[in-house]
Amino acid sequence: MWAEWAKWFIQYRTAAAAVLFCAVLSLAVWRWFSWRERRLFARLNRMIDQVMDGSWEENGYDESLLSSAESRLTQLLQRNSRSEERVRRERDQIKTLISDIAHQTRTPAANIRLYAELLKETELTAEGREYAAALMFQTEKLEFLLQSLIKMSRLETGMVRPAPAPCRVEELIRRVKEQALPGAQKKGIVLMAETGSGLTAFFDMAWTVEALYNLVDNAVKYTPYGGKAEIRAEELGLFCRIDVADNGMGISEEEQGQIFSRFYRSADAAETEGMGLGLCLARQITAAQGGYIRVRSRKGEGAVFSMFLPKQQFSHAEKEKAVCGLHG
Repeated sequence: MWAEWAKWFIQYRTAAAAVLFCAVLSLAVWRWFSWRERRLFARLNRMIDQVMDGSWEENGYDESLLSSAESRLTQLLQRNSRSEERVRRERDQIKTLISDIAHQTRTPAANIRLYAELLKETELTAEGREYAAALMFQTEKLEFLLQSLIKMSRLETGMVRPAPAPCRVEELIRRVKEQALPGAQKKGIVLMAETGSGLTAFFDMAWTVEALYNLVDNAVKYTPYGGKAEIRAEELGLFCRIDVADNGMGISEEEQGQIFSRFYRSADAAETEGMGLGLCLARQITAAQGGYIRVRSRKGEGAVFSMFLPKQQFSHAEKEKAVCGLHG
């Protein structure tokens, strides 16, 4: 048996040596490439860190592909840094502009209101009283427009941010109904509310009252005299949903993607007072707190606006997963 093994080894020793040599060479090449790859990534990471902290200086440039890649990556990172700096400067300029607009318009608007009120108290003809009432109405519209634009701009630029905290949904709905009830009663609209007793969500009470009120005000505004509007709340897995339903004119499917745009007004709503800011502001406030708004409607069959408020504070990835699950 040993003789046979010896005979086989002598016969194939050259081939065995070649196989062994190839194996050793392959291992050596693999280890060399692995070392070079680790060195390359370490060098790139070090360069990125230096570019980010501003200490990078390009030196030792040669004609290798690596140096070429490093140079181009440096240019990209530096360009990105300059772009971020420009965005910061522009944001600061916008903040200053908004503050200036808010300051400069507050006094003229207050003066117009004051003179309109004084005018109403004087002895006027019937036509004069009509003009004074119209002046007061337009003054209120101007104040609302200015305040809405300032709020939206401050939200967009991050000048102000809602401060979400655990709050009772029942209290939110109660406050909104209290604000919306006078307008509903003027039109003979029945405003019902299921306050969601015991439900809590994660939101800023003051900001969310404004957002939800805009939805309810829209329901009242676009529902005909003697109609009905309803607020109801429901607890979901990660969200609390608040529906605002009406039996008004409804919204066509083609327009549902546009109604949250700033200043958008449907041709069907031309005869109804409004400036196209309420829904836009409501969406911004809700989104700033990790929530979102959906609409379900058919033309002539009313509409249901659903505000989804998170029940807890969670990451962006968790929010996206939850939203996708709710959308089915």
